[in-house]
Amino acid sequence: MEPAKERLLFSFYIEPKHAREDWGWIPLLAGLAVTHTLNLQKEYFSTKWPNDVLAINSPSDGKVCGVLAEAHNNGVIVGIGINVAMEKEQLPVPTATSMALVGLEDLDRNKLLAGILKEFALL
Repeated sequence: MEPAKERLLFSFYIEPKHAREDWGWIPLLAGLAVTHTLNLQKEYFSTKWPNDVLAINSPSDGKVCGVLAEAHNNGVIVGIGINVAMEKEQLPVPTATSMALVGLEDLDRNKLLAGILKEFALL
């Protein structure tokens, strides 16, 4: 597998219209957007507060995605990393998994990204 296809790593910047003290929900909302999008492929995924997406009751349970959010100037930078096509020996920790290991191979990372961003915008 080409290293460029093993993961989907991206960041985006938003300027929330809500009060700064409400920004703590942003990582969870991003995780929910990822979970919903991945579940359109196969319903194995669950959001774990505050910043993980897990595969549960799948052929390979574990953490498939991490979400980070950091306040910056008047907004928030959200970073998302998804293990897409990694093999077991490539994973960073024994409790991680990938979309390929749960049986979802040959995913189009561009469509996955577009779906996640669209879902986040709807939340």
